Amino acid sequence: MAGTIRTHQYAESDASALWGSLVRHVLHLRWSGEHALVPVVADLLDRITTAPSWTGDTSASLTWPSRDLTCAGAFLRQGMAPLTVLGMRGLRRHPPSRSIQPAGPGHLDAITDMAVRLHRMEVLLGALPDRPCLTERLHSELGVALRDPVHRIHVAAEHGLVVGFIHAQVPHGAWIEAQVTPGPAGYISRLFVDPAKRGRGIATALATAMENELSEHGARVALLHYSLTNPDGAAFWIKRGYRSVLTTWSIRPSPVNNSGQSRPLPPSSDGRA
Repeated sequence: MAGTIRTHQYAESDASALWGSLVRHVLHLRWSGEHALVPVVADLLDRITTAPSWTGDTSASLTWPSRDLTCAGAFLRQGMAPLTVLGMRGLRRHPPSRSIQPAGPGHLDAITDMAVRLHRMEVLLGALPDRPCLTERLHSELGVALRDPVHRIHVAAEHGLVVGFIHAQVPHGAWIEAQVTPGPAGYISRLFVDPAKRGRGIATALATAMENELSEHGARVALLHYSLTNPDGAAFWIKRGYRSVLTTWSIRPSPVNNSGQSRPLPPSSDGRA
């Protein structure tokens, strides 16, 4: 068993700061036997969590095959929690179930509003950080995406109002494609439907339309990340046939009280500290 730590640091103004801690310690493991796993993981985490810098906006994480159940207990015993899953589904064309249209500049404000609501929900679930100027940053990001041939954004509308959207990237050699072996992969980064309109097949229609488009651009599989703390999102993608491939495990410092002493985080409903 061998392990290394790579540390990535970001300014709060960086685009990457929207998607994780400002200081990220990423563990990389090579496992050759069950008995060596626990001490190596414990040693790596001890190096990180006993350092003076283990405070504030920082985290330690590792990504591991989801179906390797032998290791799950070891990670849990070290205080780590499963946070997100990379799901994968083979693609084949399906008939569209309702009218879905490509997004245009006129949809930018509406999809930005939905992207902000989605992000803030993930903040509430503990999967994403809260950052300043979130609306402006997502508005800029999505505006660029609408003009970028790699990105695809579709919307569902009723009576001229956007009630849901989906955002994805066609295969283009991104790092995420190297995580799987079946061939070219598209990546679905966002799906949101207005809560008042849910339960009517809108999410399914959006996903079908985007999967069809990814297939048309040569993707053999679609990839996406979903938060294990999001019961609706996780259930939707699992039911749709997205197989759990990789799970990201994470640990963060306990918050600090007014006296400067750390205190344990209260348990949450999903068992995470």
